[in-house]
Amino acid sequence: MEAIEQNEQMADAMEQDLAQVEQEWAAEDLERDQKRAGGVPFEGEVLADWYVGRVLSLDEEEKRLELQHAARLRAIKGRRDGIKARFGAQVENWLRETLDAKKGKAKSVKLANGTVGFRAKPLSADWRQDEDVRKFSESFEPAAECFVMATPPPRPDVKIKLLVEALKEYAKVNDGQLPSGIELVGGCDVMYVSPPK
Repeated sequence: MEAIEQNEQMADAMEQDLAQVEQEWAAEDLERDQKRAGGVPFEGEVLADWYVGRVLSLDEEEKRLELQHAARLRAIKGRRDGIKARFGAQVENWLRETLDAKKGKAKSVKLANGTVGFRAKPLSADWRQDEDVRKFSESFEPAAECFVMATPPPRPDVKIKLLVEALKEYAKVNDGQLPSGIELVGGCDVMYVSPPK
């Protein structure tokens, strides 16, 4: 309880410090611009005009930085995706061979730059139309609670875990076949990388 109060007090102090710094920045901006204008104090209409100009200028700067940030993130994502596309299959094959050679339960290899390994991707379900899931839940008793019409419409609430279990049950009693429009996806190992610990 005492730690929570201390954290709240620190957060309040930081918020007050930030507000004070923002006020100081605003005062510095005004002082600088008044000096540029010959030292005449900004009051009334002049102050209002300066205020509008500064706010609009900072809004434009914020938008420009957001666009630069978004472009930079796209570039970084593109480089990462390119590396994964170009070398991912080779590294995955090497990893499988390395783990198979160890003949153990290890699912990862520690390297100088971090760890590469396999992580189980849980089994899930995919469908194109909610109507397919609704029909399945009405026609197959183990799937009865998978589909709940949500309020407000239009999206229903599909309970994925229940649906996956019902689909596995359905496939068992129907020679591996799944209902029309619904499929099981995942359930395999996917490669991951993580930084060193």
